[in-house]
Amino acid sequence: MDNIPDSTNMGRDARVELVLDYLVETGVALPVACLHRNLVLNRHATFSSTSLRSYLKELHEEGLVRKIDNEALDQREVREVHLSQPGYFQATETARQRAVSE
Repeated sequence: MDNIPDSTNMGRDARVELVLDYLVETGVALPVACLHRNLVLNRHATFSSTSLRSYLKELHEEGLVRKIDNEALDQREVREVHLSQPGYFQATETARQRAVSE
């Protein structure tokens, strides 16, 4: 068994960091449902997808994640979309640089 802690006893800030760390480490762009499943499977997340949406909104407001058009990805384009539109979440360059400096 790995040494990844269960998120049950984590405070909100630690859960937000868990989400950001996963996006930075993997470099992937994922829809909320897929991201949630991967966090549950790979990081033992115990929070709901509703909570995840809230964390992603916060990270987006801080400029650490962006939401991108999934259809544009099919054309190898990265086009940001509004949070209310369908899309995938991805860590920003700012988030990656912050992770390197820590």
